[in-house]
Formats: sequence, C-alpha cells, structure tokens
Amino acid sequence: MYDLNAFAVRKGNKIEVTISGNLADSCHRAIVEDVYPGGNRQYVRDPGEAQVFIKEWVATTGSVCAMVLIPWAVTLDIADTQHSTVGIYINEEKKLTIEVTKEDETYKVYELTRGTVPSDGTCSIVPASFKMPSAYTVVFGPENHKACAEYVLRHCKSPGKSDFGGGSEAPRGIL
Repeated sequence: MYDLNAFAVRKGNKIEVTISGNLADSCHRAIVEDVYPGGNRQYVRDPGEAQVFIKEWVATTGSVCAMVLIPWAVTLDIADTQHSTVGIYINEEKKLTIEVTKEDETYKVYELTRGTVPSDGTCSIVPASFKMPSAYTVVFGPENHKACAEYVLRHCKSPGKSDFGGGSEAPRGIL
C-alpha cells in the first residue's frame, strides 16, 4: 500500500482508528483482518500497543487491471482503555505506529473528489494535522469538532462508515 497514513482518537473506552492509503492498481484488494485488543489475537504478554492487521492481496479473477492508484480507507473502533499507540500491520509486517490523540484538537472536513466519487456527498471529519490522500479535498476547517460536525450535518450526507473489515470508501472520521 502506498501513502499509508492513519490517525487514532480516544473516545471514552475505545480508540477510533482511521487508516488511508492507495492500492497499487485496480486488482489490489485490502481488508482489516484483525485487531488487538478485541479481535482474535491473544498474547501471553501485552505488546504495549493496540494493533490493526490489514491483509492486502492481488485479485486473480481474470480481469484487466487499471494501472492507477486506488484510494483505500477504513475507520474502525477498538475497545481499549490503556494503550497510547496503535501499530498498523500489513500482511503481518509492521508499517506504522501512531499516537492516540484526544478529541480536543482542531479538525477539517474532507470529501472524496477524485477517483471513483460516490454520489452521496459523504464527508469525513479528521484531525487537522492528519494528511489525507490527494483524492480528498478539504471542504471546511480547520475548526473545532463541534463546528465541523455542524457543517457535516448541514452540507453532507452521513459520514462514511466501515465496520471491522472493508475499505475503499470515505473514512468515517470522528462524527
């Protein structure tokens, strides 16, 4: 995955993690395969971080691959009260470690404007310091979270949502 980026926000007893990147071409696929804690992984000793495990592969179903970067994003919740970092793993290899932030920062509202654009006007709220892939455009902010949420309610459809798994959609952000 190219341009891998992520942010994590503590929301009470959970960490909301948004991960984005670009798949190499239209034949590449990626899904969230597991998380720690709360998934199928168990450790004898705690690894000291929350973890997200992504599986990436090339689909071999005989179709022609468009040789363009394909935006991929997912947002998921991890039930966690103790970890301050999240490790992002792709095909079992650690690719990124991110700090868990609090909700009291400034935010921006993004909309997918390049590539395969959904017609529903889906927006995402992300921390202002997070760098979204070039397929997304800032439509509001930086501003506090409340102002961004009000903008989304007035101008956008409900934010994109991806439960455990998925990808290739607007990240939910933190609405």
